[in-house]
Amino acid sequence: MALQSSFLADLAAELYARHHAHFSELTIVLPNGRADRVLRKQLASHFARPMWAPQILSINQFLQQHSPLQQVPSLELTYELYQTFQTLLKEQEVQSFEQLYFWFHLLVQDFDVVDKYLVNAAHLFTDLSQQKELSLSHDYLTEAQRAAIQAFWRSFEQRLSADQEGFLELWKQLPRLYEAFRQRLQQKGIGYQGMCYRAAYEALRQGDVALQYKHLVFAGFNALTPVEEQILAWYQANRAAEFYWDVDAYYMEDAQQEAGKYLRAYQERPYFQASFVRPLPERLAAPGKEIQVTAVASEVGQAQVVGAQLGALIEAQGDAFVPHKTAIVVANEALFLPVLHALPLAPKQVSMKLGYPLKETTSYQLMEHLLALQIAAAQADVPKGYLVKQHVLATLQNAHVLAWEPETVQVTLEQLQATSSTYVSQDSLTEENYWYEKLFKALQPSDSWLTYLIEVLSLCRFHVSYSLSLNLEAKALEHLLQQMNRLQELLGGTPISGEEFLRLFRQLVHDNKLSLDPQPQEGVQVLDVMATQNLDFDQVFIVGMNEGHFPVQSNPSSFIPYNLRKGYGLPTADEHQAALYAYHFYRLLQRAQKVYITYSTASTGGSPGEMSRYLWQLLYEAKLPLKKQVMAQPIYLTEVKPIVIAKNEQIRQQLQQFVIQADGTAQPLSPSALNTYLDCRLRFYFQYLAQLKAPPEPQQATHPLVFGNLLHEAMEKLYAPLLQQSQPLQPQDLKALKKMIKAIVQAVFTHTFSSHPGAGLQGDQAIAQAVITKLIDRIVALDQGYAPFMLVGLELGRQKPLLLDFALDADTRVRLRGIIDRVDWKEGVFRVLDYKTGTDKKQFKGTPALFAREDPHRNKAAFQTFFYAWLFQQQGLEQVVLPAGTEDAQQVMPGLINTRQLFDDDFDPRFFIQSEDSRKYIPVETITPYRMEWEEGLRQLLAELLDPAVPFTQTEDATKCTSCPYKGICQRY
Repeated sequence: MALQSSFLADLAAELYARHHAHFSELTIVLPNGRADRVLRKQLASHFARPMWAPQILSINQFLQQHSPLQQVPSLELTYELYQTFQTLLKEQEVQSFEQLYFWFHLLVQDFDVVDKYLVNAAHLFTDLSQQKELSLSHDYLTEAQRAAIQAFWRSFEQRLSADQEGFLELWKQLPRLYEAFRQRLQQKGIGYQGMCYRAAYEALRQGDVALQYKHLVFAGFNALTPVEEQILAWYQANRAAEFYWDVDAYYMEDAQQEAGKYLRAYQERPYFQASFVRPLPERLAAPGKEIQVTAVASEVGQAQVVGAQLGALIEAQGDAFVPHKTAIVVANEALFLPVLHALPLAPKQVSMKLGYPLKETTSYQLMEHLLALQIAAAQADVPKGYLVKQHVLATLQNAHVLAWEPETVQVTLEQLQATSSTYVSQDSLTEENYWYEKLFKALQPSDSWLTYLIEVLSLCRFHVSYSLSLNLEAKALEHLLQQMNRLQELLGGTPISGEEFLRLFRQLVHDNKLSLDPQPQEGVQVLDVMATQNLDFDQVFIVGMNEGHFPVQSNPSSFIPYNLRKGYGLPTADEHQAALYAYHFYRLLQRAQKVYITYSTASTGGSPGEMSRYLWQLLYEAKLPLKKQVMAQPIYLTEVKPIVIAKNEQIRQQLQQFVIQADGTAQPLSPSALNTYLDCRLRFYFQYLAQLKAPPEPQQATHPLVFGNLLHEAMEKLYAPLLQQSQPLQPQDLKALKKMIKAIVQAVFTHTFSSHPGAGLQGDQAIAQAVITKLIDRIVALDQGYAPFMLVGLELGRQKPLLLDFALDADTRVRLRGIIDRVDWKEGVFRVLDYKTGTDKKQFKGTPALFAREDPHRNKAAFQTFFYAWLFQQQGLEQVVLPAGTEDAQQVMPGLINTRQLFDDDFDPRFFIQSEDSRKYIPVETITPYRMEWEEGLRQLLAELLDPAVPFTQTEDATKCTSCPYKGICQRY
C-alpha cells in the first residue's frame, strides 16, 4: 500500500502553495490545541530558511479573543450560581453549598449548552405547569422538534407524581435563575464557556470586536456548535477566510452513515459549500489497507494482546519503525494502566496524551483515608478521644506516610496489628511525632476540614521528592492543594459536616485527570478517541472497542429532559455522541496502513461483551478486507508436584531442639504441635522448623479462633477467685457467680476490642458477647448441678510450666509441655477439662486410633485432652493441694466441655471409647487403663518425628488443606 500523507501535511502543502509569500499573515484555527505542534513541524518543512510562522489557535483561544468576558474555572462558576440562587430565595432557607454543589454544577453545564446552541432560554425554561400546547411564539421550531416537545408536555397532563411535582418546583426557578446568573457574571466580567462564546458572537455582530486577523484558515472541524458555526459563517461573509475539511466519500455519500451527519449538513450551507472539494477523496476504500480485529476473552487480556501485536510490529519493521507514527487509542478508560504496563517499550518511547486518573494517585487515596478516619471518629458509638483502628492502619500504610518516617511507622503498624482492639487512643498516636500530630488531629465540630487537609497536603508536598519517578505525585499534590485552597477561599469558615464534605470532595476531584506533560513527542502515542482529531498515523491500535465504550453509551447528567433536548436541537447521546465517535473512528482508518482492533467477549458490569456497532459496519457495509480472530484465554493445567522435605543435616540439628541436651535444656512440644504433625508432616515442618510466618490472626469476634480465646479468657477471670477457697464449692457459690457473668464477659470484650470502658461494640462483637455470656451461664449451671467439688487449677501450666521429659529409649528423652484449661476434684476423681467451641465429638474407637493419621475421623480433641490428663497424672499432681485424707488412689479423668453439645439435656463431659468386643461405647472414667497404649503410641510418634529416614510430606487428605495457612505453597487450594 502506498503511503498516504496526513491531513496536516496536506494542509501545510496547500497553505504553502497559496500563501508562502505572506505566510506570517495567516491565522490558522484548529478544533483544539493537540495538533498545533505537528502542524508547525509540517509548515516548517516547506521552508529552507527561518521565517515568521503563522499564528495557530484552537477554536477556544480564537473565540476568547472575541469575547468581552473571561472564562473562569467550574468551581468558581458553581459557587457564583449558588450565591445567585441564595439571592433569589433570600426569604427562604437554602441548603448549604456542599449539599447543592452537584445540582448547581449540572445547571452550569446546562446553561453552557443552551448558550452554545443559541437556544432561547426563556422558552426552554417555560413553566411546565402552565404550558399545555405550543404557542405561536414557537413557530421557528421544526415539526420534529414540535413533536418531541409536545410529547414531553403530555407526560404532565395526568396527575403529577411526587418527582414531577419536585421537578416543576425547581423548573419554575430556572428562567429567573438563568437570567440573574448571567447578569451577575456579566457585572464581574466573567462567564462559562458557552456564555463567553455567545458574547463573542453578539460582539462580532454588533461590530464591538477590534479584528486583528488578515487572513483566517479554519481547518479540520466536524461537529460545530451553532454559535461556532455562526461565527465561522460571519467570517466567510465579511473577511478573508478559508475552510478545509477532512472527509471521505464513504460516509459523505451515504446518508445513513452517522460519521458524516454534520459534514453532510455543512456542505449544503451556502457559506461552506464552495470549500468542499469535489470529487470527494476515497481514502478509506484505498487498496492495501490491513485491518485485524481480535476478540479477547477478558477485558484486561486485551492489553496483553496489544502489547504482543506491537512487539511483533516493531520486530518486523526493525529500523524502519517510527514510534510517533503509531497510535494506541484506548477506548475503555479502565484499560489505560494495563495497556501502559503491557507495552514492550521504555517510558521515554511512549507519549501519553491521556490524562492520568487522579483517583489512582497516592495523594488522592491519602485524602480518602483521612476523611474516612475523621468521619468514623465522629460517630456516636466511637468513644471520645479514640480513632477506629482500621482507618488508622489504612492511613499509616499509605505510601506518603510510609515514606516520611519508615521505621517509626513500621513500629506503629506492628504494635497496632498485634492487638485486637477496635479503637486507638488519639493521644497515644499524636504524642509520637509531628507527622502523627497532623495526620491524627482531633477535629472538633467547629474545625475546618479544609484546613486539616491543606495542612496534611502541604506537609506531603514538602517531603515528596520532585524526582522524575515522583513527578506524578507532585502534580497530584499541587492539583489537590489548588482545589482545596480555592474551595477554602470560596467557603471561608462555613462549617461542614464530614459526610457532606466527603461528597463534595469526591464530586470536585474524583474524575479529574492529571496532565503528564512534558512527554516525549516522538514516542508511540497513547491517547483517547477524541484526542485523535486532525492527527493521522500509519499504524493504529484501538483497545476496548466494545459497544458501550466505543461509542460511549451514557446520557449526560442534565436538568433538561431528553425530549426537550431533542426538541430544541440540543445534543443527545444517541445522535450527537454516536456521530462524533463514528467520525473519529473512520477518520482514523482513512490514512492508516495497518489497523489492529481488540474487543472483549466477556460480559461484565461495564461491558456487554459485544463488539462496537462500527465494527459491524466494517464487516457488512464497508466491505473492507478484515481479518478476524478469537484469542481465547489459555488454560494451563500445571501438574502440582508433591513437596517432600528430606531431613538433611540442618533439619536433623533443628529437630534436636526437642531432645533433652547435656545441660538439661530443650524446647518442649505441645499437644497442638503433635496434632499438627499427625495431620500433616509438612505443615509441622513449615510451622515449627522453617517457622514460616502464618497470616495475621483474624480480628472478627465471631471467628472460631478469636471466639475460643474470648471464651477461655472469660472463664478464667470468672472462676479465678474460686481457686482461693479451701473448701469444696457449693451450689450457692455457683449461684452467686452467675451474677458476675455479664460484667466479666463485657470487661473481656472491652479490653480486647475497644480499650475503653465506654466504647460500644460492633455488630459481630455484640453477637459474640451475647453468645459467650449464654454459654458461660450454661457452664455455671452445669457446675451447680455437679457441686460440691473442689476447683484445683485454671490454665494450669501457664505460670509454672507443666513439663515432662519423656523417654524414648535409654539415651533419648523428649520434653513435653501442656497448659490445661481447668482441673477440678470430687470424690477421688480429678477431671481434666478442655473447652472447645468447634464440632468436636467425644467418641473414639480406641487409644491407637488417636494416633492414626490416615483416619479422616481421628479425634484430635480426645488426643489433646488425653495428653493433658496423662501429663497431669505424671506431673500435675505435684502442683495441686489435695484435700486432707485423699492423697492416695487418685483417678484422672479426661473431659471435654464442647459448646455444641452444651445445651443437651444429658450433657456429659466424659469421653467414650469403643469396647474391644462390641460396637458399644463406654465412658472413660480414668486414663489409667489406657496409659500403656497411650505411651506406646506417643513413643512411636516421637520416634518417627526424629527419624532421619522419614521425610516431611504432605497429607493424603486434601480436605485438611482448606484451612491450612500454607495451602498456597502446596497449591492444593
